[in-house]
Amino acid sequence: MDINTKEATLREAIDYGRFSDKDQGAGDSKRRQTEGAKRFAQTHGLTIVRSVFDDGLSAFHGDHIKYGKLGGLLQEIKDGKIKPGTVLLVECIDRLSREAPIAQFTLLAQILSAGIEVVTFADNQWYTFASINEHPHELFGVLGIMTRANDESKTKAGRHKKNWARKRQLAAEVKLTAMGPSWLRLMPGRKRWKAIQDRVLLVRRIFAMACKGLGRRRIAILLNHKKFQPWGRSKWWTGTYVGRIIRNRAVIGEFQPGIRQGNLQVPIGEPLKGYYPAIVKIDQFQKANAIRKRRAPKSPCRYSDAVNNLFKGRVFDGKTGAAMHYKKILKNPRHSYLFSSAIETGAAPNQWNYMSFEQNALYHLDRIDWVQLSVEAPDNFSLQERRRLEIAIEKVQKGLNKMLSYISVDAEPPNTLLREMKRMEGEKVVLEQQLADLARAGGSVWEQQREMARAKEELENLLRAGNTGARKRLREEIHKIVKRIDIWATPGSCSDLRALQDVIAKTLANAGWEDKANPTLWPSYRITFSNDAVRWVLCKTTRLRRIGSRPSPNPAQDSVILTTWNSQSDV
Repeated sequence: MDINTKEATLREAIDYGRFSDKDQGAGDSKRRQTEGAKRFAQTHGLTIVRSVFDDGLSAFHGDHIKYGKLGGLLQEIKDGKIKPGTVLLVECIDRLSREAPIAQFTLLAQILSAGIEVVTFADNQWYTFASINEHPHELFGVLGIMTRANDESKTKAGRHKKNWARKRQLAAEVKLTAMGPSWLRLMPGRKRWKAIQDRVLLVRRIFAMACKGLGRRRIAILLNHKKFQPWGRSKWWTGTYVGRIIRNRAVIGEFQPGIRQGNLQVPIGEPLKGYYPAIVKIDQFQKANAIRKRRAPKSPCRYSDAVNNLFKGRVFDGKTGAAMHYKKILKNPRHSYLFSSAIETGAAPNQWNYMSFEQNALYHLDRIDWVQLSVEAPDNFSLQERRRLEIAIEKVQKGLNKMLSYISVDAEPPNTLLREMKRMEGEKVVLEQQLADLARAGGSVWEQQREMARAKEELENLLRAGNTGARKRLREEIHKIVKRIDIWATPGSCSDLRALQDVIAKTLANAGWEDKANPTLWPSYRITFSNDAVRWVLCKTTRLRRIGSRPSPNPAQDSVILTTWNSQSDV
């Protein structure tokens, strides 16, 4: 259906955008799609309540559905979490998919069948379940667009494969790419690599230590102690990075060509020997990796769908800012723990029993005052104004309903009543327009609120499910709600608590706690939510308490959340 024939009404819309190549992020694609959706919404009386964008994910291979945000959006549509009548704004139909035409059409039919309307603002088309059924000839145009998009992607993919196949054939003469190991630099002309001598010497030093039996974490600690500058973005050497160097066959000159399929790099053909200059002898490489394999856990390590760490990528050492990693204890998983990666720099240990931390954090996330939390946004004035307008509209509507009830029992209503109803209807239109203008101006804050509300509702459901699939979804919802969690596991290590003595005393008094120990010295963690609101939690212990024959966490007795909020500086 053409846009101009669609009656404009004030409704909610979701803006979806995508591009396939990460390099497009430096261009104009994202801005063009986002601003185009905003202009369309303003012109046609729509309120964008949510913006979803997939960066660098191919629609030809369906990566944006398998690994991206569109897959999550489609799941929400399937689960009925997005109400019918919501408008999905896209620049053109091929932003949703470039797969085979039948797959593209099935996807569109799935969205329309759920009552969601699709608008392509680049060609001014508005698709609904009813419009497709009433005007089936529209399908020919849609299928034509889908077929053309798929053909274009197939042609580009074929050219890309042939181009790289040719490059691999000439790899001995011209290097495939400027990307190489950190100890080499590609020279102009792309025909040979030049060694960065100080880094080559350091790689050989790492292999020498590995051949003496030192583990990767011990090697990282020694490198940090000797003040060797790390090569990547990290502030210090880590055991993970050292392990990658020891496993990297580029040190003996090999290169394995491959192609990207989703999140995986799939090898193509045999490794190219002599592609890089060898900097380590092959017998030394084999010895270091043989020792590494002997140091691996004795228990068979099979792939598992189990989600061990719900907070992966969200937990940090409060004192150093380093990431907290999960260490699984195979013999007794109940004693698995979180530890700070800063330990590799020689910093003091910062460890927390994982089961204790997980149960504690989930306990407080489930019981937090989400009404208060959701309004703690940077633009609090616009939120108050929104509430005022909503109340005013509701009041006017109640007045209109009351007057309508008078009309139902009086066939000839007085002119004064009709004039008053007309005045109130005009007032309601003005208020609704003010609300729409405010929504467009502060859409990002409201969108964040809605996202947090959706995630909180899902969080409550998943906490009660308890299976492996639920834990996967639970981790996803936690990542939507929580920006980061900073941990101070060592008692007395958080200096920020000293400025909160009055708040702590009030909180403990309200909780009925009378503890002789100084609570500012307790272990603590700070949760920063996606809207930058903050909550602090004080804990008596980071370990599992023994109840009966086995240790078990008890968050209600061992921890308390502080009654303070707003910003990190406020608390």
